[in-house]
Amino acid sequence: MHPDSSDDSQRTPLYFAAERGYADIVDCLIKNNTDVNALDRRKETPLFKRAGNGHVDIVDRLLAAGTDPTILDLWQRTPLRFAAMKGRVAIVRMLLERTNIQHDIPDWIDRTVLHTAANFLRDGQEDVIDLLVEHGAQVGKKPGKTGGGTALHEAIRRETGQPPSSEALIRRKSEFLLVNRVVAELETWEHDRHSIPGTVLMRAIFGGYIDVVKHVLYRLPHIPLQAEQYEYPNALSLASALGHAEIVAMLIEAGAIVDAVTDKQISTLHYAAKNGHTKVVELLLNSQGMKGANPDLARLSDGFTSLHLAAEGGHNDAVRALANVAFFNATDDLGRTPLHRACLSKYEATVDVLLEFAVDVQAKDDNGATPMDFSKNAGFTDEVLQRM
Repeated sequence: MHPDSSDDSQRTPLYFAAERGYADIVDCLIKNNTDVNALDRRKETPLFKRAGNGHVDIVDRLLAAGTDPTILDLWQRTPLRFAAMKGRVAIVRMLLERTNIQHDIPDWIDRTVLHTAANFLRDGQEDVIDLLVEHGAQVGKKPGKTGGGTALHEAIRRETGQPPSSEALIRRKSEFLLVNRVVAELETWEHDRHSIPGTVLMRAIFGGYIDVVKHVLYRLPHIPLQAEQYEYPNALSLASALGHAEIVAMLIEAGAIVDAVTDKQISTLHYAAKNGHTKVVELLLNSQGMKGANPDLARLSDGFTSLHLAAEGGHNDAVRALANVAFFNATDDLGRTPLHRACLSKYEATVDVLLEFAVDVQAKDDNGATPMDFSKNAGFTDEVLQRM
């Protein structure tokens, strides 16, 4: 049998022996002059996946036998990328120190090896990033083709199906990258300046990484908290919608505009109320040192106030917090009050909360319907119906 015979995928015996870590067989094949640079159908040498599998002794043998680590596969990837992606510190060091491999060569979507290492977070990955930076990796580099972010953007962003990284791991990675010459870069936006995941701050907020948000705000005191265009939510809106109360408090202290709205006149309070985040609602209403959020602001699409949204969603604690300060008989574009909305949604407990206030139980919408009209088929108890 010829040592370079291949299967339908053009994989030779050396490919399989290296993949499984069979050092003796690898030695035998090399001694019998196998082609250590044989390419499979992906244009990958036996070194590629082995670098990712962590077989240090195999990688050492292949390099000594003359395997070219600079060969690019069909996706413009090198073996170094696989080693970095899997956190193989010893192999990353070996490839960087013993070869002339270029770690900053972009792959098919213009990502460097550093982007890959940051994106596939796992314990030990910090040492890989350390090595790459020591060898000149540009931590502030952003992919040109895709308009993507820096390595820190990648560290915080999670791919679909990837397990969430621990807060400690994210914090260590962000602190390292922030200190290493990317501070100015992080003030820029990843795509358009109104994009939700546009800055590293937005990504940290989206992931709920409290320590990272705190660190970014400290390191970048002038980072934009509000998009230039108001088509999308700002940093405070995102934190409010997700219910990250501690982050909301940080952003308010950092100068986030509590009453900033989108072009549809949707406020941070709308987002918090709709999702029933009572603690956030209270923070926005009682912002220290400034005027609190306007509870009576109606969004343009339907005239809903924050109280309408909380009532329609059955968020009782948020309803109570809002009703204490809001005009609780405000009407939407159909002439309906928050009480109408609670009745329509069949939330008896919410109706009960609203009835604690001087709500107008006789209010008629544009079709002449009162809250009672909507309550008749809602299955409410006689006690609640009698109060209406």
